Amino acid sequence: MGHQLNFYLTDSDTEMIETVIRSIEPVAVLHRRAQAPSPRVLPALRFEEDGHAWLFLNLVRLADLDALPFRHVPGPDYWTTDTLRSPVLEFNRGSSNGETIRPSRIYFIDSYFGEDDMPVTKDEAFIAWGKKVIRRVRSALVRHGSFYIGPEAKALVEAGQVSLQS
Repeated sequence: MGHQLNFYLTDSDTEMIETVIRSIEPVAVLHRRAQAPSPRVLPALRFEEDGHAWLFLNLVRLADLDALPFRHVPGPDYWTTDTLRSPVLEFNRGSSNGETIRPSRIYFIDSYFGEDDMPVTKDEAFIAWGKKVIRRVRSALVRHGSFYIGPEAKALVEAGQVSLQS
């Protein structure tokens, strides 16, 4: 089963959400692409490299960092975390061009079908952590239709300075 939360954030709101997430348990932010079958840990959710903002990240408890399975993507030749089998939260960071804000999302699955077509449930501690992260992030935001919104994003929308893209 999947669990997700969709929301709109400014850069400031993203930093606030990261503080909320890190207050729950030590966590690593992972780049979704690596040059080897090992985690590429980033310093923060807001990460830019060569002028490019990375929007698709994974969050993992430090306790699970060394046990992540990776898979090779041959065409562009990189390694990525196997999010189906891994105890990771997918964090898709929305972006803004100054006029519109695109949505962000936290998502994870708690079970999947194994190679024998039998259901496999992920570790209970991971599932509890993932649910707690979603609850805490939700409580730091304000409901906005079927999404949630950060305080700075909400103020900018109310002032007519930005619009939200769905």
